[in-house]
Amino acid sequence: MEIKGLAFLPFVFFFWSIGGLTTSYILTVISGHFKSYLMNISYTGNYYPERIALSTSLIVSALLDALIKYLMYRLQNLRLKDAERSYPKIHKACLLLGLIASVGKVLVGGFPVTYYPLPHMIGKGLAFGGSILHNICNSILLYKTSLISWRMFSVKAAINGSAIVIILIYTVCRAVYVNSCTTTQCQQFDDIAAIIAEWISASLVIAYPVTNFQLLQGLCFKIKWSLKEDWLTLRENLQDTEAVP
Repeated sequence: MEIKGLAFLPFVFFFWSIGGLTTSYILTVISGHFKSYLMNISYTGNYYPERIALSTSLIVSALLDALIKYLMYRLQNLRLKDAERSYPKIHKACLLLGLIASVGKVLVGGFPVTYYPLPHMIGKGLAFGGSILHNICNSILLYKTSLISWRMFSVKAAINGSAIVIILIYTVCRAVYVNSCTTTQCQQFDDIAAIIAEWISASLVIAYPVTNFQLLQGLCFKIKWSLKEDWLTLRENLQDTEAVP
């Protein structure tokens, strides 16, 4: 069996992740398990049946995400095996960050925040922080090794930068705001701002792998009889539309 082009994987990851979060949110609202329509992602997985939806979504999403990051690592190795500038150690460090992010998603999905707050919050930190650091590292490496154009690098930078700026703005404003305002209205405003920042940032992180679809289209997966043989190869006669001239 041979699969020519793996560009479909980032789209599978994107629609699965968004669909899973949307499903768990709708189930939470319908079940009446949260007092408001505005809620953090974590609170969409505290009770059944939405807990099953969120856990399944995050765990499968983590596996798909880890697979895509590994494929990107292998793709860069294949494309740059004869290049003067390949940065192998940085590639490995970048992959490690991506895998750490996937482990974080599994923790978030496996430990509801109400019952296991510590592992859940650790998982959220690893998932978001690892993803952002990996994405930045991946973007810079792809551009420095001429595997993507300046235009695509700008798109990647815009996604990463937007996620970081949103979280930073919220964090800074909250640090100043909490010290100067302690009323109930202030707390409600802070909760709403946190929810909006989390959903937007999570959506941007989920969208990032889609920017790699053209590169993954150049990767071919073929099952071979021997496990010692490489099952991943570059597609032949495929024009590289993202390479820098």
